[in-house]
Amino acid sequence: LRFHRVGAARDNVAIVAAQARRSYEEPERISVFATLANFGAEAAAVDVRLSVNGAAAAVRQALVPPRDPRPRREGPFPDRGAPGRTSVVFTFNDPGEGVLRIDALAGDALGNDDLAWLIVPPPRRVAALLVTEGNAPLLAALRACALAKLDVLAPAEFDRLDPDALDAARTYGLVVLDGHAPARLPRTSCLAFGRPPAQSDATVAGELEDQVCIDWKASHPLLQHVDMGGFFAAECLAIAPPRDAEILAELGTAPALALVRRRGAVFILAPFDLLRTNFPFETGFVMFCQNVVALAGGETGEE
Repeated sequence: LRFHRVGAARDNVAIVAAQARRSYEEPERISVFATLANFGAEAAAVDVRLSVNGAAAAVRQALVPPRDPRPRREGPFPDRGAPGRTSVVFTFNDPGEGVLRIDALAGDALGNDDLAWLIVPPPRRVAALLVTEGNAPLLAALRACALAKLDVLAPAEFDRLDPDALDAARTYGLVVLDGHAPARLPRTSCLAFGRPPAQSDATVAGELEDQVCIDWKASHPLLQHVDMGGFFAAECLAIAPPRDAEILAELGTAPALALVRRRGAVFILAPFDLLRTNFPFETGFVMFCQNVVALAGGETGEE
């Protein structure tokens, strides 16, 4: 135990916030953020140590500025001013769950605020629902993805489900529509091949034939390791997405892929009949589906 005279001023650096996040682009990559506050009158250099499952993983040095001497509150009981703050970031790879410990090796007046604990869950696996009359390449690609489960329903069976009940139960993190545009959908991530769902606010402006992809965002998480340069669609729809949509790939006169966020739902619009394209036979198609699953895992649930 350490005892200090009542009323004696002592400098103190504390961990006041800590957070860990998995990257949805690379689910095995974890970033850990720690915020330190300095309540002393002088800047402090503090070593911050991260331990993963009991083993020291890294040490960073943080220079924490001193507190602002100007009181934040006037009157007969003014405070000592806002503490100085700085942040430390650790990044490491871990495919599983872990217990993280952050230590500020300050050796100051109060040791209890020099420690923080975090629990990192394993990468989230989502349950997916495929709505199709039958599409063997799409089914095979989804089965190759890291899913908690994959259910398959015919369009008529899906239309009998209650979207509100699916929302309440959080049954699916991803719904894949193969040529079906239902009137209502649960508020989740949705990959829609063909006519865009009404909830996406995208409309159909016409039909196109013999289209190739002329440009795409290769750096976007949905298209990482996906080469759209050889994409060909014998038939597709010319869609007009909402103004805030993110166009991921373009045909000559219309989007080939678009991302839309609406009222808690995420729509990935692919306005073509998959079996009327060469996309399922391209090497990047399975990776595209895996990227969609990774996005859905990042969008659903709470950390």
